[in-house]
Formats: sequence, structure tokens, C-alpha cells
Amino acid sequence: MQTEVQIGSRSRPNARNEDLKCWQAGENPLCLRIVLSDETQFVLPYGYFESAKYLCEGNEETLHLQFKSHHFTIKGNLLSELLGAFQTLSVAWLKKCPRRYQALAEKRQGVIATIEHFSDEKKQI
Repeated sequence: MQTEVQIGSRSRPNARNEDLKCWQAGENPLCLRIVLSDETQFVLPYGYFESAKYLCEGNEETLHLQFKSHHFTIKGNLLSELLGAFQTLSVAWLKKCPRRYQALAEKRQGVIATIEHFSDEKKQI
């Protein structure tokens, strides 16, 4: 039997990288999980996904997601990568990057700075 003892930050070398992740693609997920800042979570079937709209104005990137009865506005950096993942319906989950990690994450990968939710069925992109 082999055992390993790891001390300090080396005990979970990928833990820091996991904190930086704002979204994850999966192989053919049936639903999308969206986690809001207040820890409210939505699990929405891709069958209700209607459209995505990407806008880049100056340094601000915005991605609008429209589901049958829910609309989400996402702001951050490198969101065009996230849009590409929505094109193939391969996003499994997304959440806001913790504020303390946003500056570090911006240098390494896309960042979700805010997620706003609207449940107005008449709201269209």
C-alpha cells in the first residue's frame, strides 16, 4: 500500500484553478445550471434555450441568454468563448467568478463578473 502526505497548498494543487473557473463545457449536457451571486441556482433544459446574443462595447463584453421563460445577462471578459460553447449546446454550468479571483482570472481565462436574471416571459433579446 502506498500513501502520500501532502502539506499546505500542495494538498490540492488544482484547487486554485477550480476557483477561477466560471463555466464548464460538458459532452452533450441535457441542462444548463446557472448559479447566481446569492447562491440561487437554476437548472434549465436545453430544449427551452431560444437564443444567445453577444455584444462587445469597448472593454465591456455582454452575453444575453434567452430561455423560454428566463433571460440572463452576463457581463465579463472573453465571453466570446462562452458564446461558442453555447453554439454547440455544450455548457454544463456557469457562475460568477469570486471577486477576489477576478483580476487573476482575467489574465488566464474568460471571466464572468456578473449574472443578472429576469423571469419576464415577454422579454426578448
